[in-house]
Formats: sequence, structure tokens, C-alpha cells
Amino acid sequence: MSIVAFIFMLKTNNLNLRYYSFIGMLFGFIIYSLSISKYLYNLLNIILYVIIKLIRIVFRTISYPFRIIILVLKNLVYLTFNFRRKI
Repeated sequence: MSIVAFIFMLKTNNLNLRYYSFIGMLFGFIIYSLSISKYLYNLLNIILYVIIKLIRIVFRTISYPFRIIILVLKNLVYLTFNFRRKI
């Protein structure tokens, strides 16, 4: 967030860093911390959980045919080598 603040200050007032800029950022941070930070933190955790869940579902869906092919090949190789040993 501080990068955004400094880029904003660079674009608006040529990065004049005066004491009131720091005081304003400090008061903004304090107000944010005391008012909405815990709600945003919980919201971001829920969003991240949903995104991770969706990525897992997509990955499992895409990898399912490959897992089946690998399983069939393993069983085929196992049966082939076991059949040769029994004879």
C-alpha cells in the first residue's frame, strides 16, 4: 500500500515529502486499522479460500484422465510381469 501512496504522491506533487504527508498517511493508517481492517482481512481470507478451492477443483478435473491412464498402465505392467513369473 505504501508503494501506491508514493506513486500517487509522485504523480500529484512531484514527490514532495513534507511532514503533513507523513501525518496524513499515519492518521489514515490508524483510522483504517481501527475501523475496517478486521472486516477486510476476513473478507480477503474468504476470497482466497474460494480461489484456492476453485483452483483445486480445476486441477483435479484436468488431471483426472491422466490419473486414470497412469492407473491403467500400472495395472497392465503389474499384470504383465506377474503373469510371466507364474509361468
